[in-house]
Amino acid sequence: MSYNTIELEHLESGISLLKLDRAEKLNAINVSMFKELSDAIERIDGDDSTVVVIVVGEGGSFSSGLDFYDLFSYMKSNQDFNLWEHIKFMQDTFLSIFNSEKIYIAAIDGYCVGAGLDLASACDLRIATKKAKFSIAETKLGVVADLGVLQHLSRILNEQIVKYWAYTSSVFSSDEAYSAGLLLKVCDSKEELMEVSKSLALKIASNPYKTVSNTKKVINHSLYNSLEESLRFAGRMNLEVDGRELLKRFETGLKS
Repeated sequence: MSYNTIELEHLESGISLLKLDRAEKLNAINVSMFKELSDAIERIDGDDSTVVVIVVGEGGSFSSGLDFYDLFSYMKSNQDFNLWEHIKFMQDTFLSIFNSEKIYIAAIDGYCVGAGLDLASACDLRIATKKAKFSIAETKLGVVADLGVLQHLSRILNEQIVKYWAYTSSVFSSDEAYSAGLLLKVCDSKEELMEVSKSLALKIASNPYKTVSNTKKVINHSLYNSLEESLRFAGRMNLEVDGRELLKRFETGLKS
Protein backbone atom coordinates (compact mmCIF):
# COMPACT_ATOMS: atom_id res chain seq x y z
CA MET A 1 0.00 0.00 0.00
CA SER A 2 1.27 3.49 -0.86
CA TYR A 3 0.98 6.37 1.61
CA ASN A 4 0.81 10.14 1.22
CA THR A 5 2.15 11.34 4.58
CA ILE A 6 4.51 8.54 5.61
CA GLU A 7 6.91 6.06 4.03
CA LEU A 8 7.42 2.45 5.09
CA GLU A 9 10.52 0.67 3.83
CA HIS A 10 12.20 -2.62 4.69
CA LEU A 11 15.93 -2.02 5.02
CA GLU A 12 17.89 -5.15 5.94
CA SER A 13 18.13 -8.10 8.34
CA GLY A 14 14.89 -7.54 10.21
CA ILE A 15 14.91 -3.73 10.13
CA SER A 16 12.20 -1.46 8.73
CA LEU A 17 12.18 2.33 8.37
CA LEU A 18 9.02 4.28 9.19
CA LYS A 19 9.36 7.87 7.98
CA LEU A 20 7.08 10.82 8.72
CA ASP A 21 6.90 12.59 5.37
CA ARG A 22 5.42 16.10 5.66
CA ALA A 23 8.70 17.99 5.67
CA GLU A 24 7.03 21.19 4.42
CA LYS A 25 4.95 21.17 7.63
CA LEU A 26 7.86 20.06 9.85
CA ASN A 27 6.15 16.65 9.89
CA ALA A 28 3.15 17.94 11.80
CA ILE A 29 0.81 15.00 12.32
CA ASN A 30 -2.50 15.56 10.57
CA VAL A 31 -5.59 13.34 10.44
CA SER A 32 -4.35 11.51 7.35
CA MET A 33 -0.98 10.78 8.95
CA PHE A 34 -2.65 9.30 12.02
CA LYS A 35 -4.72 7.01 9.80
CA GLU A 36 -1.68 6.00 7.76
CA LEU A 37 0.43 5.43 10.87
CA SER A 38 -2.29 3.20 12.31
CA ASP A 39 -2.37 1.16 9.11
CA ALA A 40 1.43 0.95 8.83
CA ILE A 41 1.86 -0.20 12.45
CA GLU A 42 -0.74 -2.91 11.88
CA ARG A 43 1.13 -4.02 8.75
CA ILE A 44 4.43 -4.06 10.63
CA ASP A 45 2.90 -6.19 13.40
CA GLY A 46 1.93 -8.76 10.79
CA ASP A 47 5.33 -8.74 9.06
CA ASP A 48 7.44 -11.66 10.27
CA SER A 49 10.50 -10.25 8.52
CA THR A 50 10.58 -7.13 10.74
CA VAL A 51 12.04 -7.14 14.25
CA VAL A 52 13.05 -3.49 14.72
CA VAL A 53 11.46 -0.32 13.35
CA ILE A 54 13.40 2.95 13.11
CA VAL A 55 11.08 5.97 13.18
CA VAL A 56 12.43 9.15 11.56
CA GLY A 57 11.21 12.45 10.20
CA GLU A 58 11.83 13.63 6.65
CA GLY A 59 13.81 16.86 6.36
CA GLY A 60 15.12 18.68 9.40
CA SER A 61 12.54 17.73 12.01
CA PHE A 62 11.18 14.61 13.68
CA SER A 63 7.73 16.17 14.22
CA SER A 64 6.45 19.60 15.22
CA GLY A 65 3.38 18.04 16.83
CA LEU A 66 -0.30 17.83 16.06
CA ASP A 67 -1.50 19.74 12.99
CA PHE A 68 -4.31 21.66 14.69
CA TYR A 69 -5.20 23.60 11.53
CA ASP A 70 -5.87 20.34 9.73
CA LEU A 71 -7.79 18.92 12.69
CA PHE A 72 -10.07 21.96 12.99
CA SER A 73 -10.69 21.93 9.26
CA TYR A 74 -11.52 18.23 9.43
CA MET A 75 -13.91 18.84 12.33
CA LYS A 76 -15.75 21.59 10.42
CA SER A 77 -16.09 19.56 7.24
CA ASN A 78 -17.42 16.43 8.97
CA GLN A 79 -20.76 16.98 10.69
CA ASP A 80 -20.67 13.57 12.36
CA PHE A 81 -17.16 14.16 13.76
CA ASN A 82 -16.84 12.92 17.36
CA LEU A 83 -13.87 14.52 19.14
CA TRP A 84 -13.80 11.96 21.95
CA GLU A 85 -13.69 9.06 19.51
CA HIS A 86 -10.92 10.80 17.55
CA ILE A 87 -8.87 11.38 20.71
CA LYS A 88 -9.16 7.68 21.55
CA PHE A 89 -8.14 6.79 17.98
CA MET A 90 -5.02 8.97 18.24
CA GLN A 91 -4.20 7.49 21.66
CA ASP A 92 -4.63 3.96 20.36
CA THR A 93 -2.35 4.67 17.40
CA PHE A 94 0.58 5.56 19.65
CA LEU A 95 -0.41 2.90 22.19
CA SER A 96 -0.11 0.30 19.43
CA ILE A 97 3.61 1.14 19.21
CA PHE A 98 4.03 0.66 22.95
CA ASN A 99 2.10 -2.62 22.83
CA SER A 100 3.69 -3.93 19.63
CA GLU A 101 5.93 -6.99 19.69
CA LYS A 102 8.33 -5.08 17.46
CA ILE A 103 11.06 -2.87 18.90
CA TYR A 104 10.73 0.81 17.93
CA ILE A 105 13.67 3.21 17.87
CA ALA A 106 12.91 6.93 17.55
CA ALA A 107 15.76 8.60 15.61
CA ILE A 108 15.19 12.27 16.38
CA ASP A 109 16.51 15.31 14.55
CA GLY A 110 15.22 18.87 14.90
CA TYR A 111 11.85 19.52 16.53
CA CYS A 112 10.28 16.78 18.61
CA VAL A 113 7.45 18.60 20.33
CA GLY A 114 3.81 18.03 21.28
CA ALA A 115 2.45 14.92 19.57
CA GLY A 116 5.94 14.33 18.18
CA LEU A 117 7.22 13.78 21.72
CA ASP A 118 4.16 11.63 22.46
CA LEU A 119 5.18 9.44 19.52
CA ALA A 120 8.82 9.28 20.60
CA SER A 121 7.87 8.43 24.19
CA ALA A 122 5.84 5.44 22.95
CA CYS A 123 8.98 4.03 21.31
CA ASP A 124 11.31 1.67 23.13
CA LEU A 125 14.53 3.62 22.54
CA ARG A 126 15.30 7.21 21.62
CA ILE A 127 18.43 8.63 19.97
CA ALA A 128 18.81 12.25 18.87
CA THR A 129 21.12 14.74 17.22
CA LYS A 130 22.60 17.68 19.09
CA LYS A 131 20.23 20.06 17.32
CA ALA A 132 17.08 18.22 18.42
CA LYS A 133 14.63 20.26 20.51
CA PHE A 134 11.94 18.84 22.78
CA SER A 135 8.83 20.23 24.45
CA ILE A 136 5.58 19.10 26.02
CA ALA A 137 4.06 22.00 24.12
CA GLU A 138 0.38 21.21 24.70
CA THR A 139 0.22 23.07 28.03
CA LYS A 140 1.15 26.39 26.43
CA LEU A 141 -1.60 25.80 23.86
CA GLY A 142 -4.18 25.34 26.61
CA VAL A 143 -4.71 21.58 26.37
CA VAL A 144 -3.54 18.64 28.47
CA ALA A 145 -1.05 16.35 26.72
CA ASP A 146 -3.24 13.29 26.24
CA LEU A 147 -1.44 10.99 23.80
CA GLY A 148 0.89 9.23 26.23
CA VAL A 149 3.86 11.46 27.00
CA LEU A 150 2.79 12.22 30.59
CA GLN A 151 2.09 8.57 31.37
CA HIS A 152 5.25 7.16 29.78
CA LEU A 153 7.73 9.77 30.94
CA SER A 154 6.43 9.92 34.52
CA ARG A 155 7.27 6.22 34.82
CA ILE A 156 10.75 6.28 33.30
CA LEU A 157 12.05 9.72 34.33
CA ASN A 158 12.28 11.76 37.51
CA GLU A 159 8.78 12.97 38.40
CA GLN A 160 9.92 16.55 39.06
CA ILE A 161 11.58 16.81 35.65
CA VAL A 162 8.43 15.65 33.87
CA LYS A 163 6.26 18.04 35.88
CA TYR A 164 8.62 20.92 35.14
CA TRP A 165 8.63 20.17 31.42
CA ALA A 166 4.84 19.75 31.36
CA TYR A 167 3.88 22.68 33.60
CA THR A 168 6.08 25.18 31.75
CA SER A 169 6.08 23.81 28.16
CA SER A 170 9.80 24.62 28.23
CA VAL A 171 11.91 23.79 25.20
CA PHE A 172 14.80 21.56 26.27
CA SER A 173 17.90 20.42 24.43
CA SER A 174 19.27 17.00 23.57
CA ASP A 175 21.83 17.31 26.34
CA GLU A 176 19.08 18.03 28.87
CA ALA A 177 17.00 15.16 27.51
CA TYR A 178 19.99 12.83 27.74
CA SER A 179 20.81 13.92 31.30
CA ALA A 180 17.20 13.29 32.32
CA GLY A 181 17.27 9.79 30.84
CA LEU A 182 14.97 10.41 27.88
CA LEU A 183 17.69 9.65 25.30
CA LEU A 184 20.03 6.69 24.93
CA LYS A 185 22.62 8.68 22.97
CA VAL A 186 23.21 12.11 21.40
CA CYS A 187 24.81 12.20 17.93
CA ASP A 188 26.72 14.99 16.20
CA SER A 189 24.87 14.71 12.88
CA LYS A 190 21.89 13.14 11.17
CA GLU A 191 24.27 10.79 9.34
CA GLU A 192 25.67 9.54 12.64
CA LEU A 193 22.12 9.31 14.00
CA MET A 194 21.12 6.88 11.26
CA GLU A 195 24.36 4.90 11.54
CA VAL A 196 23.93 4.46 15.29
CA SER A 197 20.23 3.62 14.95
CA LYS A 198 20.90 0.96 12.28
CA SER A 199 23.81 -0.52 14.25
CA LEU A 200 21.64 -0.76 17.36
CA ALA A 201 18.76 -2.25 15.36
CA LEU A 202 21.04 -4.93 13.89
CA LYS A 203 22.33 -5.82 17.35
CA ILE A 204 18.76 -6.23 18.65
CA ALA A 205 17.63 -8.18 15.59
CA SER A 206 20.54 -10.64 16.01
CA ASN A 207 18.94 -12.01 19.19
CA PRO A 208 16.05 -14.51 19.17
CA TYR A 209 12.97 -12.54 18.09
CA LYS A 210 10.54 -14.17 20.52
CA THR A 211 12.83 -13.50 23.46
CA VAL A 212 13.30 -9.86 22.49
CA SER A 213 9.56 -9.30 22.07
CA ASN A 214 8.76 -11.09 25.34
CA THR A 215 11.41 -9.01 27.13
CA LYS A 216 9.69 -5.87 25.85
CA LYS A 217 6.36 -7.19 27.16
CA VAL A 218 7.85 -7.86 30.59
CA ILE A 219 9.53 -4.44 30.89
CA ASN A 220 6.38 -2.60 29.78
CA HIS A 221 4.23 -4.75 32.07
CA SER A 222 6.53 -3.89 34.98
CA LEU A 223 5.97 -0.16 34.46
CA TYR A 224 2.26 -0.43 35.17
CA ASN A 225 1.90 -3.41 37.55
CA SER A 226 3.11 -4.62 40.95
CA LEU A 227 6.49 -6.31 41.46
CA GLU A 228 4.95 -9.68 42.28
CA GLU A 229 2.64 -9.68 39.25
CA SER A 230 5.51 -8.55 37.00
CA LEU A 231 7.71 -11.42 38.25
CA ARG A 232 4.93 -13.93 37.58
CA PHE A 233 4.39 -12.42 34.12
CA ALA A 234 8.11 -12.77 33.32
CA GLY A 235 8.08 -16.36 34.50
CA ARG A 236 5.11 -17.19 32.27
CA MET A 237 7.05 -15.84 29.28
CA ASN A 238 9.72 -18.50 29.85
CA LEU A 239 7.18 -21.29 29.78
CA GLU A 240 7.25 -20.72 26.01
CA VAL A 241 11.01 -21.36 25.71
CA ASP A 242 12.18 -24.30 23.57
CA GLY A 243 14.48 -26.22 25.92
CA ARG A 244 16.54 -27.76 23.14
CA GLU A 245 17.13 -24.39 21.51
CA LEU A 246 18.09 -22.90 24.88
CA LEU A 247 20.62 -25.68 25.53
CA LYS A 248 22.09 -25.22 22.05
CA ARG A 249 22.58 -21.49 22.63
CA PHE A 250 24.03 -22.12 26.07
CA GLU A 251 26.60 -24.56 24.71
CA THR A 252 27.48 -22.17 21.89
CA GLY A 253 27.99 -19.39 24.44
CA LEU A 254 30.35 -21.53 26.53
CA LYS A 255 32.51 -22.21 23.48
CA SER A 256 32.75 -18.57 22.39
